[in-house]
Amino acid sequence: MRSRLGNSLRNALTAAFLFSCIAPCALANEKEPQPPYVIPLDESSERVTQAKGELLAALKSLVPPAKRGEIVEKAESPYVLYGDLFGNRKSYALVELSERVGLGFATWDGKEWQPRGLWDISPIWRPKGWKSNDDDYLPCEPAEKPFWIKELSGDRVNEIVVAGSVWRDYQKFHLFRFDAKPGQLQWIADSRAEPEYVRGYLKLFFDSRPRAVWAETRFHRWLKGRIVSVADWWEGVDEDDEDNVECWRAVTYDSRGEKEAEFKIIAGEAEKPNEVIYKVLRNGKPFSEVAIRWKAEGDDSIALAFLFERLTWIPRSLYPGAEESLPAKATLEKLGDIIVTGKPLKR
Repeated sequence: MRSRLGNSLRNALTAAFLFSCIAPCALANEKEPQPPYVIPLDESSERVTQAKGELLAALKSLVPPAKRGEIVEKAESPYVLYGDLFGNRKSYALVELSERVGLGFATWDGKEWQPRGLWDISPIWRPKGWKSNDDDYLPCEPAEKPFWIKELSGDRVNEIVVAGSVWRDYQKFHLFRFDAKPGQLQWIADSRAEPEYVRGYLKLFFDSRPRAVWAETRFHRWLKGRIVSVADWWEGVDEDDEDNVECWRAVTYDSRGEKEAEFKIIAGEAEKPNEVIYKVLRNGKPFSEVAIRWKAEGDDSIALAFLFERLTWIPRSLYPGAEESLPAKATLEKLGDIIVTGKPLKR
Protein backbone atom coordinates (compact mmCIF):
# COMPACT_ATOMS: atom_id res chain seq x y z
CA MET A 1 0.00 0.00 0.00
CA ARG A 2 1.08 3.58 -0.52
CA SER A 3 0.93 6.43 1.96
CA ARG A 4 -1.76 9.10 1.70
CA LEU A 5 0.78 11.83 1.13
CA GLY A 6 2.46 9.74 -1.53
CA ASN A 7 -0.77 9.57 -3.50
CA SER A 8 -1.30 13.31 -3.21
CA LEU A 9 2.26 13.97 -4.30
CA ARG A 10 1.89 11.87 -7.41
CA ASN A 11 -1.37 13.63 -8.24
CA ALA A 12 0.30 16.98 -7.66
CA LEU A 13 3.03 16.18 -10.17
CA THR A 14 0.43 15.97 -12.91
CA ALA A 15 -0.67 19.51 -12.17
CA ALA A 16 2.72 20.92 -11.21
CA PHE A 17 3.65 21.91 -14.74
CA LEU A 18 0.51 24.02 -15.06
CA PHE A 19 1.53 26.10 -12.08
CA SER A 20 5.32 26.07 -12.40
CA CYS A 21 5.40 29.39 -14.23
CA ILE A 22 2.93 31.15 -11.96
CA ALA A 23 4.51 32.66 -8.87
CA PRO A 24 2.37 32.87 -5.75
CA CYS A 25 1.49 36.37 -4.66
CA ALA A 26 1.58 37.67 -1.08
CA LEU A 27 -1.38 39.95 -0.67
CA ALA A 28 -0.09 41.87 2.33
CA ASN A 29 2.81 43.55 0.53
CA GLU A 30 4.14 43.58 -3.00
CA LYS A 31 7.52 42.59 -1.60
CA GLU A 32 7.44 40.10 1.25
CA PRO A 33 9.19 41.49 4.37
CA GLN A 34 11.95 39.42 5.92
CA PRO A 35 12.42 38.16 9.52
CA PRO A 36 12.51 39.35 12.20
CA TYR A 37 10.22 42.05 10.71
CA VAL A 38 11.06 44.60 13.44
CA ILE A 39 10.60 48.30 12.68
CA PRO A 40 12.68 50.34 15.18
CA LEU A 41 10.57 52.67 17.28
CA ASP A 42 13.28 55.31 17.11
CA GLU A 43 13.40 55.21 13.32
CA SER A 44 13.01 58.72 11.98
CA SER A 45 10.40 58.20 9.28
CA GLU A 46 6.86 59.16 8.37
CA ARG A 47 5.88 55.50 8.57
CA VAL A 48 6.91 55.13 12.22
CA THR A 49 5.35 58.44 13.20
CA GLN A 50 2.07 57.37 11.57
CA ALA A 51 2.21 53.92 13.18
CA LYS A 52 2.75 55.32 16.68
CA GLY A 53 -0.15 57.68 16.13
CA GLU A 54 -2.42 54.84 14.98
CA LEU A 55 -1.35 52.66 17.90
CA LEU A 56 -2.09 55.27 20.56
CA ALA A 57 -5.32 56.37 18.87
CA ALA A 58 -6.60 52.78 18.89
CA LEU A 59 -5.85 52.49 22.63
CA LYS A 60 -6.85 55.99 23.74
CA SER A 61 -10.22 55.06 25.22
CA LEU A 62 -9.22 51.58 26.43
CA VAL A 63 -8.46 50.99 30.11
CA PRO A 64 -6.94 47.60 31.01
CA PRO A 65 -9.17 45.21 32.97
CA ALA A 66 -8.33 45.07 36.68
CA LYS A 67 -8.80 41.32 37.07
CA ARG A 68 -5.67 39.18 36.87
CA GLY A 69 -5.53 37.07 33.73
CA GLU A 70 -8.42 38.90 32.07
CA ILE A 71 -8.02 39.53 28.36
CA VAL A 72 -10.33 41.69 26.23
CA GLU A 73 -10.88 41.36 22.51
CA LYS A 74 -11.99 44.48 20.61
CA ALA A 75 -13.09 43.17 17.24
CA GLU A 76 -14.10 46.50 15.69
CA SER A 77 -11.52 48.02 13.37
CA PRO A 78 -8.76 48.33 14.34
CA TYR A 79 -8.66 44.95 16.03
CA VAL A 80 -7.14 45.06 19.54
CA LEU A 81 -6.27 42.35 22.04
CA TYR A 82 -5.41 43.76 25.46
CA GLY A 83 -5.18 42.96 29.17
CA ASP A 84 -3.03 40.55 31.18
CA LEU A 85 -1.87 38.74 28.04
CA PHE A 86 1.00 36.91 29.69
CA GLY A 87 -0.31 36.22 33.19
CA ASN A 88 2.16 38.48 35.01
CA ARG A 89 -0.38 41.00 36.39
CA LYS A 90 0.71 43.62 33.86
CA SER A 91 -1.27 44.94 30.93
CA TYR A 92 -0.28 44.81 27.27
CA ALA A 93 -2.01 45.45 23.98
CA LEU A 94 -1.55 44.10 20.49
CA VAL A 95 -3.05 46.27 17.75
CA GLU A 96 -3.72 45.74 14.06
CA LEU A 97 -2.38 48.78 12.20
CA SER A 98 -2.52 49.90 8.59
CA GLU A 99 -0.55 47.95 5.99
CA ARG A 100 2.33 50.44 6.05
CA VAL A 101 3.39 48.79 9.31
CA GLY A 102 0.87 46.14 10.21
CA LEU A 103 1.35 45.26 13.88
CA GLY A 104 1.86 47.30 17.05
CA PHE A 105 2.53 46.39 20.69
CA ALA A 106 2.08 48.61 23.74
CA THR A 107 2.34 48.43 27.55
CA TRP A 108 0.24 50.16 30.22
CA ASP A 109 2.35 52.22 32.65
CA GLY A 110 -0.48 52.73 35.11
CA LYS A 111 -1.69 55.95 33.51
CA GLU A 112 -1.44 55.56 29.77
CA TRP A 113 -0.33 53.26 26.97
CA GLN A 114 3.29 53.33 25.78
CA PRO A 115 4.41 52.03 22.36
CA ARG A 116 6.83 49.10 22.75
CA GLY A 117 7.11 47.50 19.32
CA LEU A 118 6.26 47.65 15.62
CA TRP A 119 6.52 44.87 13.04
CA ASP A 120 6.22 44.83 9.27
CA ILE A 121 3.57 42.10 9.34
CA SER A 122 0.13 42.94 7.98
CA PRO A 123 -2.40 40.46 9.41
CA ILE A 124 -4.88 39.10 6.90
CA TRP A 125 -8.14 37.75 8.29
CA ARG A 126 -11.85 37.65 7.71
CA PRO A 127 -14.65 37.11 10.25
CA LYS A 128 -16.36 33.75 10.59
CA GLY A 129 -18.80 33.09 7.75
CA TRP A 130 -16.91 35.22 5.21
CA LYS A 131 -16.91 34.02 1.61
CA SER A 132 -14.54 35.14 -1.12
CA ASN A 133 -16.19 37.29 -3.79
CA ASP A 134 -15.32 39.64 -6.63
CA ASP A 135 -15.21 42.65 -4.31
CA ASP A 136 -13.21 40.90 -1.59
CA TYR A 137 -11.17 38.12 -3.15
CA LEU A 138 -8.59 35.95 -1.43
CA PRO A 139 -7.13 32.78 -2.99
CA CYS A 140 -7.71 30.76 0.17
CA GLU A 141 -9.78 31.12 3.33
CA PRO A 142 -7.76 33.07 5.91
CA ALA A 143 -7.81 33.04 9.71
CA GLU A 144 -10.88 34.38 11.50
CA LYS A 145 -8.79 36.72 13.66
CA PRO A 146 -5.60 38.71 13.02
CA PHE A 147 -3.85 37.31 16.11
CA TRP A 148 -4.57 35.30 19.23
CA ILE A 149 -2.90 33.88 22.31
CA LYS A 150 -1.85 30.25 22.38
CA GLU A 151 0.32 28.36 24.86
CA LEU A 152 3.09 26.84 22.73
CA SER A 153 5.97 26.38 25.16
CA GLY A 154 4.71 24.31 28.07
CA ASP A 155 5.58 26.99 30.66
CA ARG A 156 2.00 28.30 31.03
CA VAL A 157 2.98 31.66 29.53
CA ASN A 158 1.01 32.55 26.42
CA GLU A 159 2.63 32.95 23.05
CA ILE A 160 1.10 35.06 20.28
CA VAL A 161 0.18 33.69 16.85
CA VAL A 162 -0.27 36.25 14.07
CA ALA A 163 -2.07 35.45 10.80
CA GLY A 164 0.23 36.79 8.10
CA SER A 165 0.24 37.01 4.32
CA VAL A 166 -2.04 34.88 2.16
CA TRP A 167 -0.65 33.13 -0.90
CA ARG A 168 -2.29 30.95 -3.51
CA ASP A 169 -3.40 28.16 -1.19
CA TYR A 170 -1.85 28.77 2.21
CA GLN A 171 -1.43 31.41 4.87
CA LYS A 172 1.78 32.22 6.72
CA PHE A 173 1.58 32.25 10.52
CA HIS A 174 4.04 34.07 12.79
CA LEU A 175 4.97 32.99 16.31
CA PHE A 176 5.85 35.60 18.95
CA ARG A 177 7.06 35.03 22.51
CA PHE A 178 7.05 37.49 25.39
CA ASP A 179 10.45 38.17 26.94
CA ALA A 180 9.85 39.34 30.50
CA LYS A 181 13.28 40.90 31.09
CA PRO A 182 12.96 43.67 28.49
CA GLY A 183 9.17 43.45 28.62
CA GLN A 184 9.02 42.98 24.87
CA LEU A 185 7.55 40.65 22.27
CA GLN A 186 10.09 38.70 20.26
CA TRP A 187 9.45 37.26 16.82
CA ILE A 188 10.41 33.57 16.96
CA ALA A 189 9.50 31.86 13.69
CA ASP A 190 6.98 31.52 10.91
CA SER A 191 5.11 28.49 9.60
CA ARG A 192 2.86 27.62 6.67
CA ALA A 193 0.28 26.18 9.06
CA GLU A 194 -0.61 27.18 12.61
CA PRO A 195 2.21 26.12 14.98
CA GLU A 196 1.51 23.26 17.38
CA TYR A 197 2.98 22.24 20.72
CA VAL A 198 2.78 18.52 21.44
CA ARG A 199 4.50 16.52 24.18
CA GLY A 200 7.34 19.00 24.62
CA TYR A 201 7.91 19.71 20.93
CA LEU A 202 7.06 22.86 19.01
CA LYS A 203 6.05 21.85 15.50
CA LEU A 204 6.37 24.19 12.50
CA PHE A 205 5.17 23.32 9.01
CA PHE A 206 6.49 23.99 5.51
CA ASP A 207 5.79 22.73 2.00
CA SER A 208 6.31 23.50 -1.66
CA ARG A 209 2.84 24.81 -2.43
CA PRO A 210 1.48 25.63 -4.92
CA ARG A 211 3.40 22.76 -6.53
CA ALA A 212 2.79 20.54 -3.46
CA VAL A 213 5.55 18.06 -4.20
CA TRP A 214 7.05 18.03 -0.72
CA ALA A 215 6.03 18.69 2.86
CA GLU A 216 8.19 19.19 5.94
CA THR A 217 7.55 19.24 9.68
CA ARG A 218 10.23 20.75 11.92
CA PHE A 219 10.43 19.78 15.57
CA HIS A 220 11.91 22.19 18.13
CA ARG A 221 12.41 22.48 21.86
CA TRP A 222 12.52 25.71 23.84
CA LEU A 223 15.81 26.77 25.41
CA LYS A 224 16.07 30.04 27.37
CA GLY A 225 13.35 31.77 25.38
CA ARG A 226 14.45 30.60 21.94
CA ILE A 227 13.75 27.50 19.90
CA VAL A 228 16.37 24.86 19.17
CA SER A 229 16.01 22.42 16.29
CA VAL A 230 15.59 18.76 17.24
CA ALA A 231 14.69 17.11 13.94
CA ASP A 232 13.11 17.77 10.54
CA TRP A 233 10.97 15.25 8.69
CA TRP A 234 10.59 15.75 4.96
CA GLU A 235 8.61 13.69 2.46
CA GLY A 236 8.07 14.27 -1.19
CA VAL A 237 9.48 13.79 -4.66
CA ASP A 238 13.18 13.04 -5.06
CA GLU A 239 14.21 15.66 -7.57
CA ASP A 240 17.65 14.01 -7.86
CA ASP A 241 15.94 11.00 -9.46
CA GLU A 242 14.90 11.29 -13.10
CA ASP A 243 11.77 9.25 -12.38
CA ASN A 244 10.69 11.58 -9.56
CA VAL A 245 10.30 8.74 -7.08
CA GLU A 246 9.06 9.36 -3.55
CA CYS A 247 11.58 9.66 -0.75
CA TRP A 248 11.72 10.69 2.88
CA ARG A 249 14.38 12.65 4.73
CA ALA A 250 15.19 13.06 8.40
CA VAL A 251 17.59 15.74 9.62
CA THR A 252 18.76 15.46 13.21
CA TYR A 253 20.41 18.07 15.42
CA ASP A 254 22.52 17.96 18.58
CA SER A 255 21.55 19.53 21.92
CA ARG A 256 22.75 22.94 20.71
CA GLY A 257 20.55 22.80 17.63
CA GLU A 258 23.43 22.24 15.24
CA LYS A 259 22.98 19.83 12.35
CA GLU A 260 24.14 16.33 13.18
CA ALA A 261 23.10 14.04 10.33
CA GLU A 262 20.82 13.84 7.31
CA PHE A 263 19.10 10.59 6.43
CA LYS A 264 17.45 9.78 3.12
CA ILE A 265 14.97 6.92 2.81
CA ILE A 266 13.98 5.43 -0.54
CA ALA A 267 11.83 2.44 -1.35
CA GLY A 268 13.69 -0.60 -2.64
CA GLU A 269 12.57 -3.51 -4.81
CA ALA A 270 10.64 -6.11 -2.80
CA GLU A 271 10.89 -9.76 -3.75
CA LYS A 272 7.65 -10.87 -2.08
CA PRO A 273 4.12 -9.44 -2.28
CA ASN A 274 3.86 -9.01 1.50
CA GLU A 275 7.25 -7.33 1.78
CA VAL A 276 8.47 -3.74 1.58
CA ILE A 277 12.07 -2.56 1.45
CA TYR A 278 13.49 0.76 2.59
CA LYS A 279 17.06 1.80 1.90
CA VAL A 280 18.53 4.36 4.30
CA LEU A 281 21.43 6.67 3.45
CA ARG A 282 23.25 8.74 6.06
CA ASN A 283 24.90 11.91 4.81
CA GLY A 284 24.71 10.55 1.27
CA LYS A 285 26.27 7.15 2.01
CA PRO A 286 24.59 3.73 2.38
CA PHE A 287 23.64 3.16 5.99
CA SER A 288 20.97 0.49 6.45
CA GLU A 289 18.40 -1.53 4.61
CA VAL A 290 15.12 -2.38 6.29
CA ALA A 291 12.91 -5.22 5.10
CA ILE A 292 9.40 -5.51 6.52
CA ARG A 293 7.42 -8.72 6.03
CA TRP A 294 3.83 -8.10 6.92
CA LYS A 295 2.04 -10.66 9.07
CA ALA A 296 -1.17 -8.64 8.85
CA GLU A 297 -2.34 -5.82 6.65
CA GLY A 298 -0.10 -2.78 6.99
CA ASP A 299 0.80 0.34 5.04
CA ASP A 300 3.58 2.83 4.54
CA SER A 301 2.51 5.11 7.35
CA ILE A 302 3.08 2.41 9.98
CA ALA A 303 6.48 1.51 8.59
CA LEU A 304 7.55 5.12 8.15
CA ALA A 305 6.45 6.03 11.68
CA PHE A 306 8.81 3.28 12.89
CA LEU A 307 11.70 4.70 10.81
CA PHE A 308 10.85 8.23 11.94
CA GLU A 309 11.13 7.19 15.60
CA ARG A 310 14.36 5.24 15.15
CA LEU A 311 16.14 8.01 13.24
CA THR A 312 14.93 11.09 15.12
CA TRP A 313 14.32 9.64 18.62
CA ILE A 314 10.96 11.38 18.58
CA PRO A 315 8.00 9.13 19.53
CA ARG A 316 6.32 7.59 16.49
CA SER A 317 2.97 8.90 17.70
CA LEU A 318 4.27 12.33 16.58
CA TYR A 319 5.03 11.12 13.07
CA PRO A 320 3.45 13.76 10.77
CA GLY A 321 -0.08 12.71 9.99
CA ALA A 322 -0.01 9.89 12.53
CA GLU A 323 -3.25 10.99 14.14
CA GLU A 324 -4.97 10.47 10.78
CA SER A 325 -3.07 7.55 9.28
CA LEU A 326 -2.01 5.30 12.15
CA PRO A 327 -4.65 2.85 13.41
CA ALA A 328 -5.16 2.82 17.17
CA LYS A 329 -2.45 0.78 18.92
CA ALA A 330 -1.05 -0.36 15.57
CA THR A 331 2.69 -0.95 15.81
CA LEU A 332 5.00 -2.30 13.20
CA GLU A 333 6.43 -4.82 15.64
CA LYS A 334 2.99 -6.48 15.96
CA LEU A 335 2.09 -6.35 12.29
CA GLY A 336 5.32 -7.46 10.65
CA ASP A 337 8.78 -8.92 10.97
CA ILE A 338 11.59 -6.36 10.71
CA ILE A 339 14.95 -7.34 9.22
CA VAL A 340 17.70 -4.71 9.34
CA THR A 341 20.94 -5.18 7.44
CA GLY A 342 23.84 -2.77 7.67
CA LYS A 343 24.12 -0.43 10.62
CA PRO A 344 21.48 -0.34 13.39
CA LEU A 345 18.83 2.37 13.04
CA LYS A 346 20.37 4.82 15.45
CA ARG A 347 21.51 8.37 14.96
